[in-house]
Amino acid sequence: MMMMMMMMMMMMMMMMFILSTGRVIIVTSVKGRIYYPCISAYGVTKHGLETFSDCLRVEMERFGVKVSLVEPGNFSTCTDIVKGNNVGES
Repeated sequence: MMMMMMMMMMMMMMMMFILSTGRVIIVTSVKGRIYYPCISAYGVTKHGLETFSDCLRVEMERFGVKVSLVEPGNFSTCTDIVKGNNVGES
């Protein structure tokens, strides 16, 4: 039952893409390409989004729908946004 609902949703999405030309933008992370210890689940999900967007790009090309993948860099480390001394500051 659940699989059938997912297939119907995918078919509806495909029809929406086919009926309109445009662009799909998928935001993921550079950590889908670069691997670090202790973030395996995060890395796998980001890599999955990259693979999905690559497949979608090929499938939607003939309908004029462009697919873009945005992979921001290591934002949290570069900006010190997650360091202990910044938590709770306003």
